[in-house]
Amino acid sequence: MQTSIYRFMSFFELYEMLINRNLKMSKLELMEDINEGLGNALKFQESMSFGWNLKDKKGFRDFHNRSKGRTYISCWTKEPEAMAMWLLYSKDQSAIRVKTSLEKLKFCMDKFFKDNFITEHINSPEGTLQLDSYPTVETVSYVSFEEISNNLKSKHTEYIDELRNHDHTKFIENGLPKELEEIVDKKIIPENNGALLKDKAYSHENEIRATFTACLRNGLTTEEWENNKNSDDPRFIFGTATCHYPESKELSNTINVSIDYDFIEEICFDPRMPNYKIKVLIDALRIKEKNIKVVESNAFGYKPDSFDFSIEV
Repeated sequence: MQTSIYRFMSFFELYEMLINRNLKMSKLELMEDINEGLGNALKFQESMSFGWNLKDKKGFRDFHNRSKGRTYISCWTKEPEAMAMWLLYSKDQSAIRVKTSLEKLKFCMDKFFKDNFITEHINSPEGTLQLDSYPTVETVSYVSFEEISNNLKSKHTEYIDELRNHDHTKFIENGLPKELEEIVDKKIIPENNGALLKDKAYSHENEIRATFTACLRNGLTTEEWENNKNSDDPRFIFGTATCHYPESKELSNTINVSIDYDFIEEICFDPRMPNYKIKVLIDALRIKEKNIKVVESNAFGYKPDSFDFSIEV
């Protein structure tokens, strides 16, 4: 059984989806919530191997801003009739709600990954967009970032205190002692992708999020790749030797992901929108020709019109 998901959008975004078959992915830094992406920084900070550069305020803020500049998302919800969603995303009473399935969203993101993974761009020119990791399509977790940070501070303190009890010179030969491994393995942030964390103040959105991080093809030549691809250099082992991790200004604000012709299953116009506008939009988008179902929302309706509240004995 498929899982239905919904997105509230403008006419222009819907036009791009219906006519050009593109799903718009936007940078995290474009979101109204300026705390978007804190989960990425906290997730990286939790790593005992890589998180040291994020210990101070400047390092944390710099990483957060860089991460927001190359992380892209598309937001969906499982709540089609939430009043808050219409009020938030349809301030001019002209928004349109579309329905698709979680499975279709995952399918188009999977195809986008296969077309743009770093191994597909060994022969691509410098500056080509590529992905170095798999996109995520999952339910957002609503959290207190302050609580997570306090727990991370405690974890790092515990790690440093335990570290003092061991001879560091034996780590290379024997690896981390069991006591330290247990601390490292104790996950404060269970999600694999920090972009799935959002402040709990937004929990009413019940969001499903598709997200990926973008990088660009660097100047490494195909010949250099072929000559070094079997070396012990971790960049070649993991394929990231071709990756340039850009500043935000080097990437476009949005990236289009191709969708199939049947991606959109139904459309719902803001129930406050005048009928003449709805008719114009249906004609302009050729909705009838595409056999897309048009439904109505009762979000702002008078309940006695749709439900019998009388008591008859």
